[in-house]
Amino acid sequence: MALGGLVVAGDAPEGVEAEQRVREWVRGAWREPARVSAVGEVRLRYYVRGRTRDGARRHSEDPEGPDPLDMVDLDGVFETLFAALISVLFWLVMLLPRMLSALWRLVAPWYRRRCSVVIGKPRQAAIQFADAVQGQPGLWLVWASSRMALVRPVAEGCEVVWEGRFDRLPSVHWNVLRWIDGSKVRLPKRVLRG
Repeated sequence: MALGGLVVAGDAPEGVEAEQRVREWVRGAWREPARVSAVGEVRLRYYVRGRTRDGARRHSEDPEGPDPLDMVDLDGVFETLFAALISVLFWLVMLLPRMLSALWRLVAPWYRRRCSVVIGKPRQAAIQFADAVQGQPGLWLVWASSRMALVRPVAEGCEVVWEGRFDRLPSVHWNVLRWIDGSKVRLPKRVLRG
């Protein structure tokens, strides 16, 4: 049931009914042949400056992050050497979890199949696409020669969550979406099977 523009969970179609609703919407709205595929549950890993691996913004006021030279004012040689020692220790402590994580990914091949990767710079097209996918259940990816969209089937038609056209349209290479600005998203292979 839809209440004031809100869609109650019982209204969202599932499975074959959802696919049929998306295909009907594409025929009516786009009027061109398009491929349709369920996105499903996707866990995204961001490799974007200013974002954590799960996509959260690190600094809300400054997407570039603070300048490290503004935070520390060193006077003298002793302070510089002490700061260098602390920095080396800090980096060793920071790199240890990443090295363990890399080792885990090599040991557990299923990890790569379940995890999608987002690569780019802040405000690039792939990051906008990934932000639209992140934590959104029931999305469908629809793409044709001139446009691509993420849609959610609702009680009457589909709600467009993200849309890319012409210059904002990624190219599809196997399971990777690549945008002209150099950013890309690697999705699970099952998503782009459509």
